[in-house]
Amino acid sequence: SSRVLWTLAVTQFLNHVVMECLHWRPPAPFVPHICKDDFQISTDMVVPKGSVIFPSIVEACHEGYPNPDEFDPDRWTEERGEEIKYKKHWIVFGTGAHLCLGKQYAINQLSIFFAIVAMNFPFKRVITPQSHDIYYSPAICPVDNCIVQPL
Repeated sequence: SSRVLWTLAVTQFLNHVVMECLHWRPPAPFVPHICKDDFQISTDMVVPKGSVIFPSIVEACHEGYPNPDEFDPDRWTEERGEEIKYKKHWIVFGTGAHLCLGKQYAINQLSIFFAIVAMNFPFKRVITPQSHDIYYSPAICPVDNCIVQPL
């Protein structure tokens, strides 16, 4: 029926929004690693064994994507195929043997949270000069603390 098709379309769009939120602003921007061996970064720089490094998950997740700093949920549609084309760069939940077991659970929880908030709390974001500036703590936060206003 048309109601089922509408529900599927909304659910699919919600999934695209969640995936884009995680891509655009990964919740854990840095994941510390300890070098097991000396690691040559460039011809004149070596990271010594035992050093702690903090690779940027934000930069890794933005690598390769067209307009990575733009919020664009449509990048996750089948038509664009970016989810498959840039899969190796989307490492919000790790990759390979280090893939987070809770990945799908977290995505589902975010989807449910977004749906509940959207259905029950109509609001709009108050845009300030600092809305798109971010600061790094254990998570990424807008400098203006993401001011929202009820509709």
